[in-house]
Formats: sequence, C-alpha cells, structure tokens
Amino acid sequence: MAGVPGKLSMPNQIGFAVNSVDATLQHYRDKFGLTGTVQHAELNERCAYRYRGKPAQCVLKIGVIALEGVDLEFIEVIEGEHPARDHLQSYGEGVNHLGFFVEDVAAMLREIPPSFGDIAIEGTFETDTGVRGRFVYLENVAGGPMYEVMALEK
Repeated sequence: MAGVPGKLSMPNQIGFAVNSVDATLQHYRDKFGLTGTVQHAELNERCAYRYRGKPAQCVLKIGVIALEGVDLEFIEVIEGEHPARDHLQSYGEGVNHLGFFVEDVAAMLREIPPSFGDIAIEGTFETDTGVRGRFVYLENVAGGPMYEVMALEK
C-alpha cells in the first residue's frame, strides 16, 4: 500500500463484483479449466458489520479460485448493503478490490496515514465453510479500486 513502505506488496486477492457466482465459476471452468469453491456469509450486528460508518447487514455468496498464490474472489450480494452491490450499480461486473492478508488489521490501520483512504466497510466474518477473520475495506485510494485489509483466524 502506498504510504506504508514495506508493509504490503503483491495483493493476496483480487475481488470482483459479479451478478452470479455460479455463472462466473462456470465461465472460468469452461474457458480456463479452473475450479473454485463456493462460500456463503452473512454480515450483520453479530459480527459488528458497518457500512459507511453505520450498522448494516448483507448476505453474500462468494466464489474463490486459488491461482498461484492469489485468490480470485467473486462476490454476489444476495441482499443488503455491500460495496460489491455499489460497484455493480455504477460500473457493472469487474474488479472491486485488492485484498491484502495481514497478521493484525488494527495494527495495520494504525500505521496507515489518515489521508490514505476512508473506511467503507468493516467487521468480522465466518463463512459457512468455517473461514473466519476480520476485515476492513478502504475506499478513495489514489484512483484505484478499494483495498481490503484482512486477518484470517487460524
């Protein structure tokens, strides 16, 4: 991340806003022979989900293709408020965020200058496949997509 020398390098994840996870995964399977997994997550008050500074909720269907050290993450918003839904409404399907895995989200946020970007969403999550962690999406980042900073629980 610019402004935080030595903290992040290549993204661990490229996040896409999509209309249909199933159709997207089928496309990658047909065109490239790649297979992925599907997860579901519900973000709400239980996980301290905040959308643009206010408590919110959403239900997501997430497809993930692991590709040589970088996950392609496809997000379908089933209901509620999420930046992937905003992206679809404004731009259609496409890259919504770059994701970076860190050990400690709070520590990383303390090291990022306030001018770096604004918090769009934040909270904790647990998918139906047992993946858990904490995340923050930063927006208004120097002309690029949102950045997600995420710490996975082990």
